[in-house]
Amino acid sequence: MAGSGKRWGACVAGVAVADHWSVQEGAEVCIVMEANITGKLKYNEVTNETVEYSFNVTTTGSRGKCHEARKNESVQYLEIEFLPNDIKPPMKEAQNFWKLTVWFAPGHEQTFRVQDFELYAFFYSPMNASEQERTYIRSDHAEVEIGAEEKNGFKCSDSPLSFIDATVNLKNLRVIAFANLNSTDFPSEQQFEQCSLDARTSDIVPIIVGACLAGLVIAVLIAYLVGRARAKRQGYASV
Repeated sequence: MAGSGKRWGACVAGVAVADHWSVQEGAEVCIVMEANITGKLKYNEVTNETVEYSFNVTTTGSRGKCHEARKNESVQYLEIEFLPNDIKPPMKEAQNFWKLTVWFAPGHEQTFRVQDFELYAFFYSPMNASEQERTYIRSDHAEVEIGAEEKNGFKCSDSPLSFIDATVNLKNLRVIAFANLNSTDFPSEQQFEQCSLDARTSDIVPIIVGACLAGLVIAVLIAYLVGRARAKRQGYASV
């Protein structure tokens, strides 16, 4: 895309309660997911200027399936409909929602993994885009860690989905797919595998705390030795 880097959209800040979605067919609940979703994408205005648009996802609806085939695999998917930044589009465009779709498939060693994802954007007339709509597809270089073994779920403080010309961040993510639950909520005993980012943080925290305590002990010991040396010198001086 040509042009400069104009930006607009909502300021993404603060901590929000995670949105919650589930996919159910009959009595079977196969997907449960919760996250705070934010993103940004690029599009061209009619002036050929490139705009970077940041957005929050506030859900207006969702759908999905527990039994589907895609790319020669058995898949399950969740499709989230939303209006970016709670935008109020013109009346004639009000039913044109944006959509984030995530497909899950079984892995070789995992019960589930992310097979693919897409972001559909409808550019409302105030956005002055050169095209009315666009589907952003997964980047060839996207690395997605989301997945888990056995009956475990997956959780991560920030799990990005990389598209061509767009990025979506799943913050405070918890998800399970290819489950057979009888509730649209996570079971109270549900176990989660952590993403590598959070696992590294969990490993680093005890090291930092230990280093701080060791530093404190050394400081106290030095203060004690200095005080003792001064006391000895004062004793010699008095003699």
